[in-house]
Amino acid sequence: MKNVFIFYLCWLSLPAFSSDSTESDPHSSALGRIQALSESFPNPSALSFYQVPAAGISVMNHFEIKELNTLSGYVIFPNKWLDSGFRMSSSGIEDYRKWLIQGGFSKKIHPKLSIGAILHYEKISSAGDEEIDPVVGFDIGLTFQMNPHFRWALLVKNAADNSKENTTSIHAGVDYSISTACDFLLEGGAGIDGSTRFSAGINYELADRFYIRTGLYSEPLTPTFGLAVARGNLILDISCDKHASLGYSTGIGLSYQF
Repeated sequence: MKNVFIFYLCWLSLPAFSSDSTESDPHSSALGRIQALSESFPNPSALSFYQVPAAGISVMNHFEIKELNTLSGYVIFPNKWLDSGFRMSSSGIEDYRKWLIQGGFSKKIHPKLSIGAILHYEKISSAGDEEIDPVVGFDIGLTFQMNPHFRWALLVKNAADNSKENTTSIHAGVDYSISTACDFLLEGGAGIDGSTRFSAGINYELADRFYIRTGLYSEPLTPTFGLAVARGNLILDISCDKHASLGYSTGIGLSYQF
């Protein structure tokens, strides 16, 4: 019971407008915890710009607290009918664990424009007597790839669900290639409860398929950093950020494109 109480306090300490702890991944976290501009989840419309199937796993630790470790895995299946992806993540401890299952679908309605939706099922298992109802809902997204140098994305999170705690929020961002080796990302978001969020990131290819990533996000202003190394079809991602009050969050991920 003590562990359940500790985990609950840790859960409340998460920033109110940051990515949900079960949705974070090292790539997005290193670039200022972007959401609309993410390359797969949480923005489903990005699935239509994958050329080949992909799969990956990651482990995220929040604020150096083991009770907030998140383990996740995903698969992506681009195809000519309906591009799709599946992601499952788990965080918490044995007595209090949160599961998130997401199924994403996307379709190009124009060679440069795609629309997608993610259905999500969230379940908390607790050793206590209280029965916690699962949360079911969906998010929707748009991605516009104007040319190889400019991308615009929109994401509506929690467009509808059966929870009174999840707030609907809208995120929009642009990704601009400054050069063949450097991308600049800028994103803003607002919730219907009046909360706001801004993120910015830079992805720089320092050497052949070796990337340095840095960024920041607001509420509170927090710097982020990351590295990525690609060898063949395998990509290793590492991320780190330091919250002013709560400390370090780190992540490591491994993905493969078939």
